Parts: sequence; structure tokens; C-alpha cells
Amino acid sequence: MKSRHILAIGTALLLSACDDGSTDEPNAERQAQVQANPADGTTQSKDVAFVLGTDWRGSVEDAVAQLRARDPQLADALYAMEPRSTRAGTARFTGPLVRHPVAAAVFLDRLTAEGGTSAEVRAALVEALPRTTGPFGPAVVALLAEESDASVRAAMVSSLRTADAASALAGLELGLSDSAANVRLTAARTTARRTDGMQLKEALLTAAGDAELSVKREAIRTLGVLRIEAAKPLIEAELTAVDADMRLAAVRALTRIDPVDAASRVGSLTADADPRVAKAARKALEN
Repeated sequence: MKSRHILAIGTALLLSACDDGSTDEPNAERQAQVQANPADGTTQSKDVAFVLGTDWRGSVEDAVAQLRARDPQLADALYAMEPRSTRAGTARFTGPLVRHPVAAAVFLDRLTAEGGTSAEVRAALVEALPRTTGPFGPAVVALLAEESDASVRAAMVSSLRTADAASALAGLELGLSDSAANVRLTAARTTARRTDGMQLKEALLTAAGDAELSVKREAIRTLGVLRIEAAKPLIEAELTAVDADMRLAAVRALTRIDPVDAASRVGSLTADADPRVAKAARKALEN
């Protein structure tokens, strides 16, 4: 029993030492044990199914119990994993097992069960969820409303870029009205990465008037990416903003939404004191 425990810890340490960009993959036998059905959100490992239903906590508990019973070595490895420090200085879970679909159930269990875990580790667990390819959206939205640390909430909002539509839209709307500026900014940025982001039009228009300049700029950029026509008056008003980054965001956003209108409004900015703004304005005139 002792040797088995040592083996499990050794396996986990070896896997956590792998860089996420590594070409190492699980062996053929392990790959044969893993199946995914994106149509219904079901994931399996040795017949361990993970379907994130309405009672997501119960779904996680059931999947973890099945995993411990049918593949205890994999369960031990996933629970023993620790994040590595990246070159950017952030904590990140890496290695082949992170890409294992059933890892989503374990990471969600760790998020809820390890109350004393540091904010850095909680953020790393959340960041890894999209890479597991397992279902996680409803759980993240529920936990977002409970999380006290802004950096973890920002990670949760960012993870919604690949979540199911209902969860993503609900969570991003919460993020756009969060009390912390970095969460609101992350929500605006993540919304731009969603093909259904236009459904958050009203929340984005509100964010375009945010008191925090960085959030306001990001909202303007996202409104441009999503080509939201209703944002044109707000964006045009920012063409004369004092902040050069805001003027640049406004020129680019307006050009994306309505190239013809942009060309008629940015002429004076071709001589802007900021070369980036001047270049963007000249480009708008060429369209």
C-alpha cells in the first residue's frame, strides 16, 4: 500500500514537471480509456462519466467517487498535482493530465473542497478548466458569485471564453458589473472572444461609460470587434478623448463597425500627436 502511494506521488510530480507546450501525450492505452462526447457534455475515463447537470456539486461528487473507485491511480495523480510558476510569474497547472476531460471534475472538487487553498492556486485551477475539455460552465458561474478574491474572479471570467453559451453569457454579465476593475476589464475582453458576445450589448454599452479608463477602453474595443452599431455615438465621442490609447481604440472600433462613417469622422486625426492614432486614422481613410 505504501509503495502504491509513493508511485502515485511520483507520477504526479513527473507530470506536473512537464511544460504545457510539451509534445508528451498519454500512452495509447490511456488514450483508449478516454472518450468525450461534446454533444451532451459527457466525459469518460474507464467508464467514469462526468455530466455536469443542474446539481453541479452532486455531479462533481459522483464523478470523483467513480474515478476513485475505478481509476484510483489517476485520481491520486490529479489530486496531487501542484501548479508551476510560468515565465510570467503566474501559477499554472501543466502536463498531459490537465488535458484529461475528467480532470475538470477533480479541479472543481479541489476548488470547492480546499477552502484554505491560496488565491494563486484557486486561480490556477480555474485557468486549467478550459484545457481539460470537460464541462465546467455552470459551476464557474455559481462559484463566481461566491468568490471573494478579485484575481480568482478574473480567472473565472476568462475561463468562460470556451464555456457553454448559457453559462458564458450569465457569467460575463456578472463580470461586467463586478466591483473590481480587473474583473470588469477581463469580462469585456473575454466577451470579444465569444461569437455570441453581441447578446451582452447593453452590458457592454454600460461598460463603455465605466469610470475606470482601462475598462472603458476595453469595452470600446469589444464593441468594435462585435460591430455593435448602437455603440457608434459613444465611440465617436471618444475620438477627441485626452487619452491617446482611448482615441486609438475609438478609431479602430469605429472603422470596424462602419468604415464609411469612420472615414468621414477621423480626418483630423491623421495629424494626431500620437503616431499610432495618426496611422489608424490614415488607414481608415483608405478603406
